[in-house]
Amino acid sequence: MLSIDGQDVDYDMGTEIEVLEDPDDPLVGFEWNSDPNETTTRGIWFSQPFIVHKTGGEELAIILVDTQGLFDDESTQRDMSTIVGLSLLSASTLVFNVKRLKDDVLTIMHSFLDYGLQAVASVVADDADDEHRCDDIKPFQNLVFMIRDWSRPDSPTEYGLIGGQYFLNNRLKINERQCDAARNARQIIRKCFDNIDCYLMPDPGLVAQRSTFHGCDNELNTEFKDKVNEFCRYLVNPDTIKVKEINGQPITGQEFGHYFEAYVNMFNSESMPEACDLIEATHRAHDINLINKLKTDEGINVVSIQPYIQALHIHEFHRIATYREINQIRTDSTMSTVVENLKQQYESELAAWIDVTITEDRDRFKEASRRIRSHIVTENTLRYQHRLNLVQLCSQLDITEREMLDVFIGEVGVRSRANAAIIDQVLKWYNQRVKTEYGLQTYIRPDKLAKIHEGLVKAAVARFKGESPHLKPEAFADLIKKNLNIAYTHVTNQNNSNAPTVPAIGIDLGTTNSCVAYYRPGKSGETGHIQVCRNINMEVTPSCVEYKDNGEVVVGEEAKDNLLGSRRQIIYSAKRMIGRQFDDPKITEYSENWPFNVIDIEGAAGVEVEVDSESCQKLPEEVSADVLRKMKEIAERDLGHPVLDAVITVPAYFNDAQRLSTINAGIMAGLNVLSIINEPTAAALAFKLDRFDDSNARTVLVYDFGGGTFDVAILRLSMGSVEVLAVGGATDLGGDDLDQKIIDYCFSEFYLKTGVEIDQQSNEGERAKRALKDRCEREKWRLSEMTVATIAVDKIIDNLDLAIELTREKFEEINMSIFERTMNCVTTTMAKVNGGAGIKPEEIDDIILVGGSTYIPKVKTMITEYFNGREPSHSVNPMLAVAEGAALKAAILNGNEAYLNKYLQVREVTPHTLGVREHGNWMSPIIPAQSRVDGIPRTRVYTTVSDHQTEIEVEVYEGEDPVATNNTLLKQYVVTGIPPQTVGSQNVSIEFCINDDGVLKVKAKVLSQGTEQEMEVTEYKGRLSTDELIIQRHHL
Repeated sequence: MLSIDGQDVDYDMGTEIEVLEDPDDPLVGFEWNSDPNETTTRGIWFSQPFIVHKTGGEELAIILVDTQGLFDDESTQRDMSTIVGLSLLSASTLVFNVKRLKDDVLTIMHSFLDYGLQAVASVVADDADDEHRCDDIKPFQNLVFMIRDWSRPDSPTEYGLIGGQYFLNNRLKINERQCDAARNARQIIRKCFDNIDCYLMPDPGLVAQRSTFHGCDNELNTEFKDKVNEFCRYLVNPDTIKVKEINGQPITGQEFGHYFEAYVNMFNSESMPEACDLIEATHRAHDINLINKLKTDEGINVVSIQPYIQALHIHEFHRIATYREINQIRTDSTMSTVVENLKQQYESELAAWIDVTITEDRDRFKEASRRIRSHIVTENTLRYQHRLNLVQLCSQLDITEREMLDVFIGEVGVRSRANAAIIDQVLKWYNQRVKTEYGLQTYIRPDKLAKIHEGLVKAAVARFKGESPHLKPEAFADLIKKNLNIAYTHVTNQNNSNAPTVPAIGIDLGTTNSCVAYYRPGKSGETGHIQVCRNINMEVTPSCVEYKDNGEVVVGEEAKDNLLGSRRQIIYSAKRMIGRQFDDPKITEYSENWPFNVIDIEGAAGVEVEVDSESCQKLPEEVSADVLRKMKEIAERDLGHPVLDAVITVPAYFNDAQRLSTINAGIMAGLNVLSIINEPTAAALAFKLDRFDDSNARTVLVYDFGGGTFDVAILRLSMGSVEVLAVGGATDLGGDDLDQKIIDYCFSEFYLKTGVEIDQQSNEGERAKRALKDRCEREKWRLSEMTVATIAVDKIIDNLDLAIELTREKFEEINMSIFERTMNCVTTTMAKVNGGAGIKPEEIDDIILVGGSTYIPKVKTMITEYFNGREPSHSVNPMLAVAEGAALKAAILNGNEAYLNKYLQVREVTPHTLGVREHGNWMSPIIPAQSRVDGIPRTRVYTTVSDHQTEIEVEVYEGEDPVATNNTLLKQYVVTGIPPQTVGSQNVSIEFCINDDGVLKVKAKVLSQGTEQEMEVTEYKGRLSTDELIIQRHHL
């Protein structure tokens, strides 16, 4: 029984051959790899007929015919032509199995057709009066070129019939630069067959190409075996296989015998087969028939030539001896022929390269020419050694290269004109579709317009892919994308000119205070400016939220003033909790100093407030959403109309979870978050606001010391860009820590004066701390202007008053560790610039101070000393700069000031290393810290670590510790669909890509299968899901 892809066919293979049931069994039954006994060379093997059934029930008998040893060293061209001729007469489908389909193969194929054509023409000549004969019918049916063991570097787009047809169309294409024999071969092959297909087979693998290979199934590549099965199904499909015909008519057994008889006559004529066409074959057949009739005609006397045979033999003996002498003399002439053949081979291979290449670069042509020349010279130098005249060969190749360069230039011109015609069609279609998308609108949001463009590019590639057969799919897609991107630039410019007048807002979401601003466009001919929105009489609003009974939420100064009496209803410093887990050591440290309750909400840090005498749990992003909602209200009051779009700032050292939580807070606040931007970068934009036309590049250091976080960033500002060189800082360092140091100092001094130690964890101690915190914060600000301040709280505990005198000197002393820590961050960040080479203080052109804590005189002094006496810039307001920069970014993204986009390109870097946990709990970095945020994917490949492993658990971490679990776990998921094989035999690529908001996307691909799994790290344990965010926003 013969089994093809699991389907048994009634086919007796005989007793000499063993069926391969076990994939580990070698192939036995005859010598197939090497054949010293010559049992399989120069022969034709016929199978027993087996019966298959069509879908309609009709039976077909199929005979498999296998020719062996066509191209061995012993077979003559006559032998090979004989075998192929018999195959042509026998088979409805001829499979021509070759490694390469070059011109020499096509020419040989042409000559192989000779006997078959003459046999057909002979029978046709005998039946010349057959009224059913049609001259337009092709003599043979199906020809399949099977290109085996494809191992060239330029692998095809697709193996099998699809890739084969693309390959065949190029090889059978007729052009003027081909020699006459090459053109004739292509024409005759096409005229002789009803249908011609080509099937590309992949490389069977290195093992199969070794001399020790014995045909074991499991030593073949999986892709090779899949394609063999696919080819078998295609070849013997009962519904598509053709009944044997000659000249378009099904043949009977008797007719088949006539063709064989005619074929034997051709063979016995002892004429050497030569390439011919149908007309010439007919003439030859008539001649042979005439000779045969003359031999059998009774009226003709046939003279015996026996007496002349001996004389002929003697004559031939002397003639052969003479030829040997002449051949020895003509060795040089023979090598000239070799040189000519090698020149033709060089021309043929270079022509084939021109056929398939898509480049227009002459240097690429010369590179291909050198490569082809090199392998021809190297191979044939070894073959002919000193007999090959290299000088003559190289001279001939030089001449041919110049001729082929002209051909290449002409082909490039033809393709360029064809491409231009295609692009013209695509652009017309694209512009019409863009017009349809606009409808009655005159403006589309930039982010939406970008998505429309991306979709149209994909659609255009799919719609017009058949219009350019000379281009490979990848090259065609690149051509379409390149030209449509140019058209998209024109569309975006036109779209920007129609931008709405409703501005987007920029929000500085601070730990202690928040601020909102927008860009107010100037009147005709005037420059616009940043407008900071005021909340009553204040430009900043405390980030303090009070949750009152009956669902009332109060944000700002009023909530802060009520802090003393409503500790269980008022939340502040939510920014320090956002995106953190409950078991984070920093959360434990902070919660000791906060009067409100910090709780565990499914692993995330949350807060508990008391509303209407009931406990209510809230995530930090929900608290932040109330602050953002307040900023939105302030802006709407200032503008006089609703606001939707916003850009929100985050510390540069925020991790992925904290950034996403901030975006979620904006969504819950009813905002369309256009983007998030790092606070130092926003401050740099504010600094650059009046310098967009300045062509001088400046290196700027931003020292951002806010209420709860500290950032330092080094940026290079030029006319066209804001480029972040390095970032550093700490999300647990800010003005709140200075306040706590003062509180601790006051409690200590109070104990020394009164002997009363206040328990900060008790109810009285918590009340005392809340009262003292407000005083300490106010007096801290006073010390920026004065050298001494008094911190006083009446009846702080046990009817005792607290009155502590705090000098500026003492304030600096108790907080020196914090000040020094910020300067250490400056040093380490400067060392990160230039790939770790660092930057010197004198190379910094400007120092920008941002954040309320930078008003402290000691901070300014330390900065001045560090930078060798240079003072920080005073061109931006430290409290407002971040909101102003965010407002400018929002105006650009919203379209109000989109024209500035051509002057502004913001290039950020990643603050933390991103990687996955490797076997052994090691951190395997994929995107190192300080890498450019450019949207370019970074990939690493990992292998299976155990036998029969079918899945891999991917754990994504963020941090610098070499031990993975000591870093922040962002996400974990499982990659499935891995074929179960031995350890290390399967590879999985993990791809990381960070978008403009610094948000990570992860893609995993099982390389052997080609299957992909993509995810965005958007949800964390304890965080709100997308559906929950929508619900929260809906209830605003």
